[in-house]
Amino acid sequence: MVTLEEIKIGVEVETTMLTRREVAEAIRTVVGGTVEHIGTPSCYDPYRVTDARGLVWNVVADSSLTSAPPEKRAEIVSPILGYDDIPQLQEIIRAVRRAGARAGADAGLHVHVSSEHVTPKALANLCKMVYKQEEIIYAALGVSDARKARYCKPLNPDFIRRICANPPRTFTQLNTQWYGRYTEHPQRYDQTRYYVAPRIMWRHRPSRSQPRRFVPHNIQPHSAAPHLLVTSTPPFTLVLRRKSSLSRPGTGLSLGFE
Repeated sequence: MVTLEEIKIGVEVETTMLTRREVAEAIRTVVGGTVEHIGTPSCYDPYRVTDARGLVWNVVADSSLTSAPPEKRAEIVSPILGYDDIPQLQEIIRAVRRAGARAGADAGLHVHVSSEHVTPKALANLCKMVYKQEEIIYAALGVSDARKARYCKPLNPDFIRRICANPPRTFTQLNTQWYGRYTEHPQRYDQTRYYVAPRIMWRHRPSRSQPRRFVPHNIQPHSAAPHLLVTSTPPFTLVLRRKSSLSRPGTGLSLGFE
């Protein structure tokens, strides 16, 4: 069994009330290094913090944060981190908050988790468990009807029937069961992203150019409703969003803004 100490993570933390440069400068106070305005693609207007270890922290725009003016919407995108990096990550969150950043009801936190030991059977079982508990998840996290209709739809019962009738043995089979046909390169904003859990975005093999990295199209923007996002391409990604916070008792991982 994989332990928490062996897992690699990447996080995305959505904030408001500070400019992207101000968020980047707050990160630099913790990690050292330099801040650079990259600026492209313009829709993200990214700032890059290259820390003292050479790791890159990006601060990008997020159009879903409609509670703040565009210049004060910032999403922190971490490099790949290990268990030992969590204390520094917590210090970054504290520094950004001290600088004035906040997160309203439209902000969220994403946690991307490595996946070397994930199997098609495990993902199918996860889907079935979430499907069975959907109403409890909706109630516990206070998901609005508007979110349910757009960003956080209930799982498709036809998909659940397919995986129950024919448990997937390969990721290709699970991909086909999710989409209704094999889809090697799904569109980034395919409508199947917007289900309560798991929204499965499939590329059956790792990218040759980025074999062990968190690839950009696995980033999940938009909506503060609860989601799980899983991919067959390492790394396997889980997204849990609960009003800008994530806390798992006993793990040492506690992030977000109150």
